[in-house]
This record gives sequence, C-alpha cells and structure tokens, in this order.
Amino acid sequence: MDIESHMDTCIAQPLDSSRHRTLRVGAFPDYSHSSRQQHAILGWSEIALAAADYPLALLKHTETGQFNVVALYGFQPGRNLYVAGSHWYATYIPQNSLRYPFFVSATGALGMAIDERSEVFGVPDGDRLFDDAGDPTPYAKQLATALSKLRQDFEDMRAFVNELTQLQLVRPLEVILRMEDGAEARVGGLYSISDRAQSSLPAESVVRLHRAGYLQALSILMASLAQINRLQQLHNAQSDPRIRELDLVLRD
Repeated sequence: MDIESHMDTCIAQPLDSSRHRTLRVGAFPDYSHSSRQQHAILGWSEIALAAADYPLALLKHTETGQFNVVALYGFQPGRNLYVAGSHWYATYIPQNSLRYPFFVSATGALGMAIDERSEVFGVPDGDRLFDDAGDPTPYAKQLATALSKLRQDFEDMRAFVNELTQLQLVRPLEVILRMEDGAEARVGGLYSISDRAQSSLPAESVVRLHRAGYLQALSILMASLAQINRLQQLHNAQSDPRIRELDLVLRD
C-alpha cells in the first residue's frame, strides 16, 4: 500500500461576507477531525519540533508532483495512531492539523476558505467572522494572519526540499511490516535522504547547505525515522494483528 498526498481544498468553501456573515466559530470539541489523517505536511519551522514525536519523510503530491516533508501519523490510509478518543498523544501537533477547518484560498475573503461541515461552525456563542456591516472581525483577521504565516512556512520548506532534489539526495523509502500472524505488508510512496549521496556531495554544495541553514534540518530529517518504532508501539497498543518487526528500506 502506498501513502499518497492529495489536495484537501476540495472540501473548502471560499470565505464570503454574504454567505458567512452570521457564521460563528466555536472551540474544537476534540481531535476527531484529525483521526483519519495519515500524515500532515510540515512547514520549515516545524522540523525539529515534529521530529520529537513523528517519523518525518518526503511525500510526492499526487496532483502537482511536488515533494513535501510530512509527519507520518500511521501506516494505513485514514488512520492516525496518535489520536485516540478525544486526545492527541504527542508533545507537538503540526500546524497543518491544527488549522482545520480553515484553508488558504485565492478567492476567499482575507485569503481564506472554510470547511462548512465542521462542528465548530454554527454554535450560538462562538466568535463571528464578519460584523453586521460585512467587514471582517478582529478574530477573522487574526486567523488570516496565522494562515499567511503558515503559508510562508510551507514556502520556506519548499525551498529546502527543492535544494535536496536538485542535489539528487532524495531516494524512495519502503517500510516493511512483519505481523505476528505471519502476514507481511509493505508501505510505499515515501522518500527519504540518501546518506551515501550526502556523503558524496562536493565541498561547495555542503557549504551552500550550511549557509542556508539546511545541514541541521537534513540531519534531523534523517534521524527522525527512528520514530517509526513509536508508530509500531502505537499500532500494537490499538490494533490486531500486532507488528512483530519492521524494516526501513531505502532504495539507494
């Protein structure tokens, strides 16, 4: 089974002062909205924070072909092993999971879109996005600012990833799961960094990575794959059959 990255804005409705004038936003009841997320795309500032809890890998977007750095939440599509009941069992939650049900939109007011199906909308005592005159409220402007910062963080990460691909450091990664019942499953669609290719870089490329601040991020990205063992522990605590052992195979 392959892990895939898709556009999630297909469920989003551009924010509109007429359509959403009286809409109110309440607090999130729990993290159930993320229970079916298998991964989250990360921004540049999140690498070190996310690596403390999740294995990080590169994933190619199915529509654009663009590589993104993602935090892996599980081995199976539609399953987030870090969410159980109403709780998220990690010290850090990626911003791309926290910003739901708000999205960046080229056509929406304040550059935003929303998933109207979310439970946070329609509560009687929530915060309004527009006032009676149809102008954005301070709360809506605050959300828009946060989304704009997140978008810039994604762009900064894209610059990092583009450098890795230009230097031909990215290789396919496969996770092999051996179950206690004797079955074997292979998780593909992932990519990581070739240590051998990195070691063979010319000096000028290493200097360029260092000056851009990318060398440390590169090391964190590679080291974070040790967190795959945490995914195994979470799977075994929640699901059958249990994973007896797993292997990471980098196609170098």
